[in-house]
Amino acid sequence: LHTYEGEWVRFGVISDTHLGSYFEALDALHLAYRVFKREGIEVVYHAGDLLDGEKMYRGHEYEIHTHGADAQIEYCVENYPKVKGITTYFITGNHDLSFWKRSGVDVGPKIAQLRQDLVYLGPECADIKIENENGRAIVQLVHPGKGSAYAVSYHAQKYIESLPGGRKPHLVLMGHYHKAEYLLWRNVHLIQTGCLQRQTKYMQRNNVAAIVGFWIVELKLDEKGIAVCRTQFFPMYEEPDWRKVVA
Repeated sequence: LHTYEGEWVRFGVISDTHLGSYFEALDALHLAYRVFKREGIEVVYHAGDLLDGEKMYRGHEYEIHTHGADAQIEYCVENYPKVKGITTYFITGNHDLSFWKRSGVDVGPKIAQLRQDLVYLGPECADIKIENENGRAIVQLVHPGKGSAYAVSYHAQKYIESLPGGRKPHLVLMGHYHKAEYLLWRNVHLIQTGCLQRQTKYMQRNNVAAIVGFWIVELKLDEKGIAVCRTQFFPMYEEPDWRKVVA
């Protein structure tokens, strides 16, 4: 249960940092946390794939600069932004779980043990209860499967359609697809988180775009859940002048 002060619930949203990849956007990741700090954000939700993992596809080993679970964990602990007053809550995604599938190493708890500001919520999906003086809601972090679809919203819509009635979260934060969108479907707010990894050679070969950026979300709660959902996406195009953003 996350309790927020004030009329509005405000938090940051990121995903798919893929640390250890040659295509990681580490500079953009640090700049995102500078924006969060500037905007007074104290909680960030990360929807999976902190690490790039190993042997995800043929030739993957040539797209990573740090090899092995221990080395990628250490790299994450040393290089993931650490900003006083900000706590990041994360799940693990399919790239993180590649170490579990191959050698039984769960990287999530190991990262959280070494960084108190990074709190592990579990693999692939986690429900977070949030509340303030006006109401309560459930925010779901999810890192689903399957590859990109022909339409940006296709997997998001199908995911919401698969949720059983009476058990739907109020807001879904969906990683994995490296796309950015806001969608309201079946009375469920959904945000595709974008990513903080540039387009890889693998993605380029398979015609998959990488929408690099992050979100700040503001919610007004009531007795039924979310009364108002305000979202702001910060796109990070190639080599932006972020001095103007964080000045």
